[in-house]
Amino acid sequence: MATLEFKVVDKKKWEELPVPTSTKKDDKYAAIIDALEAGEILEIPTADIKQMKGIRITLGRKASSRGFKVEGRTEGNILYVKKSDEPTQPVERKERKKKVKVTAEADAIPNLV
Repeated sequence: MATLEFKVVDKKKWEELPVPTSTKKDDKYAAIIDALEAGEILEIPTADIKQMKGIRITLGRKASSRGFKVEGRTEGNILYVKKSDEPTQPVERKERKKKVKVTAEADAIPNLV
């Protein structure tokens, strides 16, 4: 394994370095979710049915993460959405099964069936 080289620098050097900017992208749905949460009914034009479905699913997931549901209706290629009056119920996550590691010794033991 290669060694990792380093050297100690003073605090002045640290202060001279630029503060890193966030690499997190702006959420293009944030304004839409904010408006829905405020109770607005929105009209969202889409190019086709495929895009409409993607937007509807995304809005549903993002709204759910904020604690509310959305309802959607369509007219042609226009999607209308509003905050649902239906209360959300927290979903309990299922526990994942832990993977069992198989060792070379276990493979050498014949199965007794």
